[in-house]
Formats: sequence, C-alpha cells, structure tokens
Amino acid sequence: MPHFQMFYPNLGIDSLIKKLLKTTASYKNYIVIQNGLNPELLMKTKLYLLSFNLALPFLLLLPSLGRGQVPVPAGILGWWPGDNSPQDIIGNHAGTFVPDAKYGTGEVFQAFDFDGSDSYVQLPALASGLSQGTIEFWFNARTWNPTNNYGMFLWAQSAVPGSGSFDYMDLGTHPGFSSTGELMFGFYTTDWFWAKSGVRPQASTWYHVAGTWGPGGLCIYVNGALCGTNANYTGPAPGGNCDLIGRSSWNGSGVNALVDEVSLYNRALSVSEIAGIYAAGSQGKTRQPVNNVTVQVAHFFRISGPAATTITAFKPNGKIVWSNTLAGTNYTVQTSPSLPGNWVNYVQLPATQAVNTNLIFAFNPPAGMTLIPAGSFTMGDTLDGEGDAVSTNVYVSGVYMDVNLVTFSQWQRVYNWATNHGYGFDHAGSGVATNYPVENLDWWDCVKWCNARSQQAGLTPVYYTDSGLTLVYTNGQVNLTNATINWSANGYRLPTEAEWEKAARGGLSTNRFPWGNTISETQANYYAYSGYTYDLGPYGFNQHFPDYANSVGYFAPNGYGLYDMAGNVFEWVWDYYGTPYGQPTAINPTGPPTTSAYVRVIRGGSYQSYAWDARCAFRIQELPTWAYFNVGFRCVKGL
Repeated sequence: MPHFQMFYPNLGIDSLIKKLLKTTASYKNYIVIQNGLNPELLMKTKLYLLSFNLALPFLLLLPSLGRGQVPVPAGILGWWPGDNSPQDIIGNHAGTFVPDAKYGTGEVFQAFDFDGSDSYVQLPALASGLSQGTIEFWFNARTWNPTNNYGMFLWAQSAVPGSGSFDYMDLGTHPGFSSTGELMFGFYTTDWFWAKSGVRPQASTWYHVAGTWGPGGLCIYVNGALCGTNANYTGPAPGGNCDLIGRSSWNGSGVNALVDEVSLYNRALSVSEIAGIYAAGSQGKTRQPVNNVTVQVAHFFRISGPAATTITAFKPNGKIVWSNTLAGTNYTVQTSPSLPGNWVNYVQLPATQAVNTNLIFAFNPPAGMTLIPAGSFTMGDTLDGEGDAVSTNVYVSGVYMDVNLVTFSQWQRVYNWATNHGYGFDHAGSGVATNYPVENLDWWDCVKWCNARSQQAGLTPVYYTDSGLTLVYTNGQVNLTNATINWSANGYRLPTEAEWEKAARGGLSTNRFPWGNTISETQANYYAYSGYTYDLGPYGFNQHFPDYANSVGYFAPNGYGLYDMAGNVFEWVWDYYGTPYGQPTAINPTGPPTTSAYVRVIRGGSYQSYAWDARCAFRIQELPTWAYFNVGFRCVKGL
C-alpha cells in the first residue's frame, strides 16, 4: 500500500482542524503552528489519521485569500452590495433608493429590502449598448406569485419607472411568456428574446442568479449552473434610460424580496467564474477587484510513493521539503478539493536524494499566469494509436503559463506598442470581441509579439536572430533555431510542445482530454461528430458558439487552472515538427533542430475541428506562414 503525506493551503487553522476531526475516526496529537501568519509552518508534532489504514502525518498551511472568498472577475463596471447604501463600491455610479431606504440581512452582509409595492433602486444606464455583459446577484423572495400582467422583476433596463414603456432587458419572470413562474433573462428589440431557466424560486430561500449576453447569445444561470440559453439574440444590450433593481418600468412589477451584491460586468462571465461566485456563498467576493489574477483556492494534497515520507517544511515561495524518500524512484503528488477526497494526479516528482525540495504551488504567480510545476509525465498517445505521437516519458522544468489564450484586446495593446517601437508583423490579428482569443496570426507574428510583450514589461526578450543573442528578433521571417533562443531569459515565449502537453493534461498523465477520456459541448468548443465513441455531443457546432470562438475562460479549467486547452482555437508552440518525441533529449525536449520544410507544430483543436483534434496528444504540422481564423496562442515564462 502506498504511503501518503498531505498538506493544506488556503484553509484557516480552526476550520481545518474541525474538518480533519470530522473526516477521520481517530487521531494522535495535533499540529503546532509557529510564526503567526507566516506561511512557513513548522510541524513539532504529527497528526496521525487512520482513514487509509495507515499513519498519515498532516501539515497545515494558511490561506492566501479570505477563506471562501473569490476575487472579483475582470470587467466589473458596477457593484451595489446593498450595505446600508445604494453606493457603487467599484465606480462612481451610485443609485437612488426610491422612495425610502430600507435594508435587511443579506446573503453576504446586508441587502436591499424591497416591499413589492413601490420601493426600488434606480441606477445610471450602464448596461446600455454593451456588446456583451453579465448581471449577477443574490435574492431571497418572501413571495413568488407572478399572477399580474406585468411580471416580477429583480433587474431591468428600461425607461423611467412608472412610464409604462417597454423594458429593454429584464431578469425575473413574466406570465405572458411563461406560466410556470420560472426565472427568465430577456432582451427586447422588436420582440422579446428569453433565456428560460426552468427554475421557480421557493419563498424564503437564497438564490444566486446571473444573466449573460454576447456573441454566444443569452444565458441564465441559477445557483452556479447554466440553466437556459437563447442563441437567437447575439446583439448588444438595447438602449435604455436607466437600470433598475427591484422592478421594471411597469407599475406592479416589483418584487417582495431581498436583493444582495448586485454586480454588472462588461463581458460575459464564464461558467466557472459564475460557479465560483455561487460557491463562495456568504463569504462573497473580495472587496478589491482583481483583474487577470490566478485564483488560488483550497486544495488537499498528498504524496504517494514506494515508501513513507515526511514533509518537513513548506516555504513561503511554495516549495516543499520532504524526506525519507527512496532516491531514484518516483513519487506522485495528488490533489482533491475535499475530504475524504476524489484524488487525482497533480505532478510526478522524481526523488533524486533522501531529502528533496520541489516547487509545487505558486502563491503569487505573474498576473494572468499560473505555475506548471516541474515533473515527469507520459507524453503522447496511449489510447488511440496516434502514429506520430508514440508515447514516451519526459521531464519538463517548471514554468508559468498564461491561464487564458492571448485575447484580442491583449494582443492589440502589445501590438500597438510594438509597431511604434520598430516591430513589423505579417498580420494585424483579429478576434470576435475584446475578451475572445486573437486569431489570424502566423507563427512569426506570435514569436515577435512575445518579444514585444517582454520589452514592454521591461523583461529580457527570448528570441534573437544570431547565436550570440545580441540581435532581438523584431522583423521579417527568420527560421529561428534553439541556438538563437535565450532559454534563461525572464521574458515571454511560446511553450515547447512538451511544456504545452504537460500543461494541457493538468496532471492527468495518460487521459485523452484535460479532464478525462470523453468530451461534450459542456466542456469545450469543438465540432461534435458521431464517429467517435468518446464524443458525447450533441453533434455539430457548439450551440452556444456556432462556428466561432468562445470568450476566454468560458469553460471549466483543467487541474492546473488553465482554460481552453482543448478546443476554441489551435495554439502555436515553439517546436519544429518531428518524430519521435524526446528530441534532442527527454529532459526539457525542444524538438528537432530544424526540418527541411521548416514546419512548426500547432496543438489543442478548435471550434471547427473534431474531438480527435482536441485530444491532448494530437498534433498538426503547419508552415510558419500559415495564418487562419481558428489559430491563436498563449505564452509561458521561466521561473
């Protein structure tokens, strides 16, 4: 039986000890914490748990964020928490409480308290004209009996209240369009377009609800789950004179309810972002907006190997020191979101000596990036007979990787800087919208953009046109080689093929996809086809993104917190195309030195390609001049 050592980042001391005692039958002693809030915690005594029929020493780590809280997603325009004021705590968009201020106990702190008669909050028309966006909040209705002709609305974009004019955006319910009292999210232009949830709220119960709009259509979420869509409306939010909380423009449409933490965004939040806000519950969002930050949430870890180990230290930089190992053998760090745990592999660590130190967690990665820990993995296909991806074991050093694909807005910011500082590109790039991946780029565009991103940030560029590494690559189409890369530079670059595949697998070394061995349109944006038994469809283009890319971060991340590693758009990597894997060495392989056709590799699949292409092992060779509307990239950065 393997031996396990477990440790816990991001949990409070009291809550963790209570959790341990609830999930185990017996114990000895407990952990002694030193150094106050310093994350380097020393274990003076060991906590032995018998839940696995063997002694398990535990090490406790403190949270880097408030327990249970989630950072505010990027793109927030206004946030009205209802804490004794209609004040917007993000911007200068204060509301007016009509006719008198009343507040009650909310899900997070306090909430707006509406009587269902004539009280509401009137806001500026912030949602008007947004090409995409999200409105999300908590509510608790004392009654939910929409029998009148005007419906019951928690949020609306409309003309002046009481004018009797049409609303332009509503979130609530309307008997004229559904007789069940279900929650609905809709837009009006020449007619109403509704996304219907099928969820009728129960009285005196807190619900989290969110409505999103954009090129993917309308979506409504209830309690963190996508419950309804309407792909027939893809335009911007219609115009209106004001936004309303607690009613629509029609008299008699108010709600007798508490409404809490109303937040408006200028982009369609992803499924995972909305689910994260719901999961935070009464802890809520952090009161400081955090844009482009990797969220580090609570995890449980254990080390499995051929002999019992002891974690002797966890350092502030995320390194663990572990001892009593058998040198020359491999150990696997596994992770689970809860106990007793559904354990999945996180990273495989070779034990080089009796005492080892490994970086396995980054508390403060670069903005918008996450740590891909160093370790070994099985690269290539073990399931489908991929002829040019014969599996082999390789070791890859740790890197930081962009959590998301490079977006069109991110591309444009660097591109505009670069073209004013001597850079030349083959293509200007394109994108569905600002928060969608940039497309239509050849390989050389991506490499030069990496250099420009580095120089704009004051970092050392990676790519050069000479082996002396003195001439920064900024123009033209140059067949770069490993000899013209400064691998030790602190700037941005394309991932190697091995780095990309290790990151895509998210710790699951031999699975077909980043999450497992089957795929469906709830997991990725691809073209579903009945010819593959592992493709669960529904078949054809993804119904939410019919024949175009999805906004970044829309689908759930993999085990390393990376989004869109399967589907959406293909991704350029560094390597020349070649077989077998492991060139020129199985330790940090960088691909063959060159090829006669100078072809490079793209990975990951796209919204137009089959599930076969979205597999972690799938690879395509393309000329570096190839620029297409379903090809993009992401960057890595050395530690």
